[in-house]
Amino acid sequence: MVTITLSCPHCGSEALVRDGHAPNGKQKYRCHACGRRSRENPTPNAYPQPAWPHPHLWGLLGNCVQLDQKKGAQLPPLRTTLLAPDPEDPTSTTLELDELWSFVLKKANDSWMWIALCRKTRQVVGYAIGDRSKRMCQRLWESIPDLYRQGHCFTDFWAAYKAVIAFRATHSCRKRDGRNGPCGALE
Repeated sequence: MVTITLSCPHCGSEALVRDGHAPNGKQKYRCHACGRRSRENPTPNAYPQPAWPHPHLWGLLGNCVQLDQKKGAQLPPLRTTLLAPDPEDPTSTTLELDELWSFVLKKANDSWMWIALCRKTRQVVGYAIGDRSKRMCQRLWESIPDLYRQGHCFTDFWAAYKAVIAFRATHSCRKRDGRNGPCGALE
């Protein structure tokens, strides 16, 4: 008779007990020493990280990296697709700035999308993708064309907005109070 000794992949202890079966039929084990669970012969993660220059975009694009790069190369730059604001109408440069949170596969892979919407035309005027920091807020502000920076900005109470856009006419408003328009509807 052959005896196979299993050890915990986390702590190396041999004090393992059977703990049911995984959905794929593999035996699961629980370690008495560290209390963690494992499977017999676990497989590595099925989603490999590509060698791509923008790892923060990998979470948003998933497995369509090459396809999205091809489509992205065919699209014109965002600035060339925007409608020019009417210089006679001060509301044509009113912006709503907001950030949206999302994750891919697990919440540890989080990503923040910062957007600037024109209140009148509801066009995305500028955007930035990354974390929820002052640096990303600055990147959002730099992505907005100069003509749209002249108007009023409606934001939430996030401190990064006040630090980056303190010199502009900025109005903070709560979600769903009627003044945040389409940005609040995205959440």
